[in-house]
Amino acid sequence: MIIIKETIKVFHDLTYNYKSRDYVIAITLKEGDYFGNIFYQYNYNGHGLSVTIMEDILRFIESLNCQEINDLNEEGLLNSNIGIRADINGKDLHFELKNEKKDILAKTISADDLQKYIVGYQMIRCDGHGKKKEYRRCKSCKKFEPIEGGAKGLCTDRGDVIQRSRMICAFDYIPNETE
Repeated sequence: MIIIKETIKVFHDLTYNYKSRDYVIAITLKEGDYFGNIFYQYNYNGHGLSVTIMEDILRFIESLNCQEINDLNEEGLLNSNIGIRADINGKDLHFELKNEKKDILAKTISADDLQKYIVGYQMIRCDGHGKKKEYRRCKSCKKFEPIEGGAKGLCTDRGDVIQRSRMICAFDYIPNETE
């Protein structure tokens, strides 16, 4: 009997390249001068809009039938500025598009025709989750008071004298307003 051991390389990422971020994509629907958006939100540990995420967005749009729209609306998970909803017969969708003057165009379409109104996808938000712990230093914490003429300071929370370049504790960090 031969036993093969796999070697797994483990490393600690100290870069800013792969921070967890929350993204929002606006899926734009348009007819003439009237337009509106359905919003798709996701969390990603990379940067930007990858092919895999774009495929997920397209699958999300394809799955938006009457039942799915009603279920998402009931749970409060379908975000849009068009008030999209399905009627009780389960065949038609109702939504409102607006123009630049805020005039409203009320639409009732078949659920199968939703994709005919989609004209674009646009990333509208990208929110990071702050600095990685490895980059937070005591000198960037609000609780750190530097001692004049030295590289040390006082942590007002713990009452310790510490180096300003020391990495802060994981929990009690409060960033300065300049951060």
